[in-house]
Parts: sequence; C-alpha cells; structure tokens
Amino acid sequence: MGATVTGRIEPTVPERTRSAVAAAASLTLSADGHRQVLLGLHALDGQGRVVLRLPIDCRVATDLAHGPSEGLRTVAEFTDLAPISVRDRVRAQVTFAGRLAPVPAREATDPIAARLDPELITFKENGGSVTVSPDELATTETDPLAAHEADLLLHLADAHADLVAKLTRLIEPRLMHHVIRVLPLAMDRWGITLRLEYTRHHNDVRLPFPVRLTDVTQVGPQFRALLTRANLCPHRRRLHAER
Repeated sequence: MGATVTGRIEPTVPERTRSAVAAAASLTLSADGHRQVLLGLHALDGQGRVVLRLPIDCRVATDLAHGPSEGLRTVAEFTDLAPISVRDRVRAQVTFAGRLAPVPAREATDPIAARLDPELITFKENGGSVTVSPDELATTETDPLAAHEADLLLHLADAHADLVAKLTRLIEPRLMHHVIRVLPLAMDRWGITLRLEYTRHHNDVRLPFPVRLTDVTQVGPQFRALLTRANLCPHRRRLHAER
C-alpha cells in the first residue's frame, strides 16, 4: 500500500535529481578538454556515484587509461526531457562535477568501466539552480516510477486523452481560460503534472495522488482515484459552460 500524503505533494530536489539521472537516455561527458555524448551507458549507484561503461574508441577512456592515478577532472551533464511533444521539453538539467576513475578490477563488470565520484551536483529547473550534496543523493531513493514514466505518459497521451481532459476539472477554472491543449508532462510517486498550453505561453499544474506510491503497480488505482475526484468536482459544470 502507499503512504498517506500529509502536506507534501512533490519530490524533493535530491529525489528529482536521482530520478532525472535514472531516466536520462544519455549524458554529455567533458574531461580534459574533450566532450562526448554517451547513449545508454550510465547508471547511478547506491552512493550517488555515476557509473559509466566507456566505449573502446572513446577519447575519455583513452585519457583515463593514461591519466593520473587519482582520476580525471570530469563533468557529466544530464538533460531531463519530457517524453511528450510539448512546447518546451526540457524539464530539468543535472550536472555532476568530480573525478572520473576506473572501477577497481574486483568491482568491474566491464574492462573500461569507470565511476564519477561527485564533488559538486547542481540541479536546474524553471530557471533556478540548487546545489545537492553527495550525501543527500546517497541517502535518497530513486522514484519507483522513474524507469516507467515515459511509457506511462505516452500511453496516457496516445490512448487516454479523454481521461487527461477529465483531470482538468481539478484545476482552478481561471487557469483553464484560453487553454488550447493539455498534455501529461510528468509523473512520479507523488502525483501527475499536466502541461496547460496557451497561444504564447504555458503553465504546469501538479495534481497529487491521494497516497504516495511505493510501486508502479499502484499507478492505476491512484489515477482512478483522481478521476473519481474529478467527476465529483464542483467545477465540473462550470468548466463545461466556459468551453
């Protein structure tokens, strides 16, 4: 079962940071003056360190093999993109700065596996920037929906646009004035975020789940609970009248 929501309706910055890295399909690695994009070759371990599998022809791998024993000064950049085609798809950006070193042979499962121990972690969202400590990241869980979010949102947008429209009954009527499109932008254990698009701008509205999810199998029941609330919403008739 999920945990009852008591005031808090969204993930913390360390939670968003872990989830953004876990869900990212790629990262940009900068070391020793070189930049390289790596696709599907990273993971975040339990201590909040970025673990990489470097291609044999990767310049960073070559520099690492012939570099100092303490590792290379490296920056890893992740961009959290909405899986749905919306006006501005960048939801957040995460930067790890630290030293990249080979994984010890007894731990390695890949001959060119490497690990980035972060000294500075930065999370950027909506024009603001927050520093996350390595300790905060190490003691934070990855959201249980992070690995499934893209599929969930695409399914909602493609097959259940009518249900997404029903959820707008839970939104303040003033925010619905002149809306031209509504799409599911994000989903986590705390709730779902809808993107309201207007002619020249947009607004994002978070709708919290009745309980905090602990497992992806709880998405269906909690989404249906939101729909039940929407059907009982006193704004229902008013919204229809305005449209």
